[in-house]
Parts: sequence; structure tokens; C-alpha cells
Amino acid sequence: MTSKPTLIKFYILSSFMMLACNMVHPVTPAFLRSISMPDYMFGLAFAAMSFTNFLFSPFWGKLSDSVGRLRISSITLVGYAFSQMLFMVSDSVEMVMISRLVSGLFAGGFSVCCMIYLAEITDKTNRAKYTMYYVAFGSVSAAGGYLLGGFIGDYAISATFITQFILLLTSALLYVILLTDSVEKPAKIEWSGLSQAANPFSFFIQAKTIMTPALLVFLITIFFTSFAMSDYDNSLNYYLSQVFNFPPSYNGILKAIMGMIGLIANFTINPWLVRHTDGRKSIVFILVTCGTTLLIASSRIGLAPFLLWNVLFYCFNTMYLPIQQALITDGQKESANGLIFGIFNSVKALGMIFGSLVAGFAYELNTTLPFVIGGAVFFISAALAIFNIFQYRGMKVRNNME
Repeated sequence: MTSKPTLIKFYILSSFMMLACNMVHPVTPAFLRSISMPDYMFGLAFAAMSFTNFLFSPFWGKLSDSVGRLRISSITLVGYAFSQMLFMVSDSVEMVMISRLVSGLFAGGFSVCCMIYLAEITDKTNRAKYTMYYVAFGSVSAAGGYLLGGFIGDYAISATFITQFILLLTSALLYVILLTDSVEKPAKIEWSGLSQAANPFSFFIQAKTIMTPALLVFLITIFFTSFAMSDYDNSLNYYLSQVFNFPPSYNGILKAIMGMIGLIANFTINPWLVRHTDGRKSIVFILVTCGTTLLIASSRIGLAPFLLWNVLFYCFNTMYLPIQQALITDGQKESANGLIFGIFNSVKALGMIFGSLVAGFAYELNTTLPFVIGGAVFFISAALAIFNIFQYRGMKVRNNME
């Protein structure tokens, strides 16, 4: 089932897409300050984007069953490109919020469709490994986007937006030209069903056929890890820019370093964990380590120790997502991929909504408070992951008895 040439092309194109998508992040703090936005706006704006990502991810996943994974990826990349242009010309709170809502609407499309596509072009035996590679390449490419966007932003913030726009359109075109869709015979679009799918809550109700108590707790764990990461990621750029006076290029350099360390971890530590450990057990250790390093980084220490602990945190932070993506399909039918990954992406987006909101308003109270909250939430995630181990163990015992 797994075609190596197709996988290689998919990795290259997805890496290019991730680079383009992350170019504006290092210049966002400077951009928001240039249009006189309050400090909490960085969290509020990202929450708005995450909200529509959450709202429409199931819709795009459902629509891709009929239209095709790659076509939806391309359509939504084009929409995202134009929404970023809207963000660039924003000059008020209202315009920033509208542009972020539109960006999130389209961002959910290519995010969920890429996950589904990867699941459908790989076999179950090697899916965890290939997912790990996907996340590793994605994290490095995102770091490359930070680096490129940051250096361009030192010259002109608008130049970063325009470059991103061009690269996003190029990525959309390459997806449909260079790859073959995994949906060979698209089904007829049922528009009445799609209108229902646009409501993620009703989509969760549709998922009752696959939902178990163990899967529910697993999804809650995903929510909390997404919350913690969004809380951290949104705060870090603003913290470095405001507290340490980092220009956009410095933010990009730091993110690039983190990305390279993440790549090394995903090609060394993570494959070892997959081969020699139970993913549900190893993720507990990873989450505890994430919480510990983030809490240490939150203490009022100098620049060098702060950066060191953040790099160490990021190294472990890159490890849990590929494990989560591999475990989410455990015990599920192939025909449920669109449904399960739509839910997965929606739960992640829901965590991003609350995580970014908390980050923005917590930052107003204390600049290090978002890091403290993020560390504590990682410990909550670890506790839920431990409970989840016993749930799945009980399910296997019951299945063997039957």
C-alpha cells in the first residue's frame, strides 16, 4: 500500500507548505504593536483563528470524502493565502479579528486533509513511523518558515506577508499537479449532510458509533496538550520580543534551532520509543518532562538559562504529537479516517482556542504566568494519559474474554 515515491513527494510538498504557513508568526508581535494593539490581542487573535479552525475542520474532512483530499488542501491553501493579505491590511481590532476568523476557516482544511492523506497512503504497520517523519519534517519546515519570515520582517513586515502569499499559492498548485489523490472514486456531494457537518458538535454526535470512554479520555488528553502548547507558543514570541527586545529575525533563529533539535529527536529518540516501548506509556514520560522543563523556564532566570530550558522543552514537545496521531487510529476502521481525523483536528483546535485566550490575558497579569499555566496543564495531561493506559488495558482484557 505504501508507495515510497508518493511519500517522498508528499513530505517535500507538505514541508514547503508548512514553511509558507509559518512565515508570519515571528513578525506578528511587531505587526500588532505597529498598529497599536493591546498586549492581550496576540492571544485573542489566535483564539479567533483557532475557533473557526475548530468549527470547520469536520466540514473539510467530510467534504474531502467527496471532493478529494488534495483538492480540498489546494482550495483551502488559496483561501488561507488571501486571508493573510486581509490580515496584513488590518488596522483595527475588528479587522484583525475578522481576518483571523477567515484564516482559521481555511487553515482547518489543509491541516486535516494532509493527516487523512498520509493515513490513507500508508499501511498500519509503518503508519506510526511515517507519521513521525511527517511531524519531524513539519516542525523543521515550520522553523524554516520562522527563520525566513523573521529575516524578511527585519527589512519590512509587509514583505513577509507578500512572500507568504506567493509561496502558499505555489504550494496549492503543486499539490494537485504532483500528487495523486487517495480518493480514487469521489462520492456524490450530499449538501444537506455537509451543512450538518459544518457544526462540529453535531459531528461529534455522528461519531458516537466509534466513541468509547477510552477514546474520549484520549481526546481530552489531546485537548490539554494542544491547550498547553498554544498557551506556550503564543506567549513565547511576544515574551522574547517585549521582554528581551528580540527583533523578528532573532525569533526566527531561535525557532530554527528548536526545529533542528526537534528533527534530530524525531529521527533518533522517537523511532526508538516506537520500536521498544508502548506508545501509551512513553507519552506519559514525555508529557511529564514537558511540564517540568516549562515550569523551570517560567522561573525568573536570565536569558541564557531561559533559552536553554525552552530548547529542551521543545525537544520533548515534538515527540508526543506523532504518537498521538498514530494512536488515534488504533482499533478504528479505515473507513472512519475522515471522521476520526476531523475530530482529532477539531479537538486540537479547541485546545488552541482556550490556550491562546488564556495566554493573552494571563500575560497581561504577569509575563511568565502563561508558562506556569502551560507546565501545569502538561502534568494534567500526563495524569489523564496514565488513566487512559488502564482504560485501554481493560478494553483488551474484555475483548480477549469475548
